[in-house]
Amino acid sequence: MTTQARNKWFNRKLENALRELELVASRRWFHGEGDYPAARLDAIWREMLLYQFHDILPGSSITRVYDESVDRYQTLLAEVEQLIRANLTQRGAFVIHNLSGFDREEWLMLADTPMRVAVPAFGYRVIDEAVAAVLPDIIAQPQRLENDLLRVDFNTQGHIVALVDKQAGRSLLQPDTVGNRLAVYDDICGNCWDIDITYRQREPDCFALVDTTAYQEGAAAVVEQHYRYGHSTLTQKISLLPGSKRLTFETRVDWHESDKMLRTAFAVNVLSERVSCDIQFGKIQRSARVNNVYDAAQFEICAHKWIDYSQPDYGVALLNDSKYGHYAKDGVLDLNLLRSQRYPGRTLTPASTVFPTRCSRTAVMKWWDWLTGKRICSTIRCEYALARRGSQRRAARRLSPVTRRISAWRR
Repeated sequence: MTTQARNKWFNRKLENALRELELVASRRWFHGEGDYPAARLDAIWREMLLYQFHDILPGSSITRVYDESVDRYQTLLAEVEQLIRANLTQRGAFVIHNLSGFDREEWLMLADTPMRVAVPAFGYRVIDEAVAAVLPDIIAQPQRLENDLLRVDFNTQGHIVALVDKQAGRSLLQPDTVGNRLAVYDDICGNCWDIDITYRQREPDCFALVDTTAYQEGAAAVVEQHYRYGHSTLTQKISLLPGSKRLTFETRVDWHESDKMLRTAFAVNVLSERVSCDIQFGKIQRSARVNNVYDAAQFEICAHKWIDYSQPDYGVALLNDSKYGHYAKDGVLDLNLLRSQRYPGRTLTPASTVFPTRCSRTAVMKWWDWLTGKRICSTIRCEYALARRGSQRRAARRLSPVTRRISAWRR
């Protein structure tokens, strides 16, 4: 669920982009402004679904499969994004499109100007001139991020020691725990298929914090942390927007380790016997306790865009942009960020040929070819977010804004 992260990232982005293309092309065809690209959509969908075949998307195929599929993913994603731009309505200096099924209001950067923009469901808004909004007070300090709704405190190791919902007056973390500890576990199975069920019984290593900077980026308060572990380095931007209860983590890793697994976790202060997991066509609930052998076997579970702990009046969700492996027991929301197994896909495409520069959220992994001793590298995306929710019944509506994008295209 975590190996060969490049393919998983491309698969997620291409699925979302194809949905957006279908929406904007349908709208353009309905208004008589152009033809619907049915033939190309059908061909791209078929090829993308081919790459979901076992063992390609799961990450347990041979090297050649990933070299060839990543190259095709890049080509297909670039084509779909070009078709989206060609089908978008352009009637002003800026046209903000909301391709979600509900109204949204977001902070955007237009011509280097932060603006709060509201757009109706499946609609768009024309903005002729970017006018800077009055920014609410936010705090960006090396050991604190704070807006009007949320306060986040960090210790000297970079871990989150306090995560407070100011509106509800409650802490989101369990007592005597820390959040977002970047833990490195021994991954001793030796292949991409398995994870050792006992890995959590061994104390993990952790990335050590080297330095921290804090600044404001547009409307967001940002803490940027730089870590080191062994021969590897990691940079993480943690950001908080005004009026938001979503804490976002953007991660870049220069990875030089083998047989290791990098994870992050949050022990949240929510009482629930079940954890809700996003799946293809809805959600599924799994046990959040270990009461029998069936529960114990769920030490690594699959979820798509989010997992969520909710009690009747409160909830916390962990969202991601391209990850699938999770651990969710006893209030812990844990995300598997990367694995560096060496079999069966022992080599990877060089990073310089993988991703276009238009993508800003990246994580880079580098390790050694276990047969030749030659260093090889690959690039993946890695972003996740922790969000407070109000009730379980509103899960899909509250979480969907994070999993969909508002695209601002300048004419």
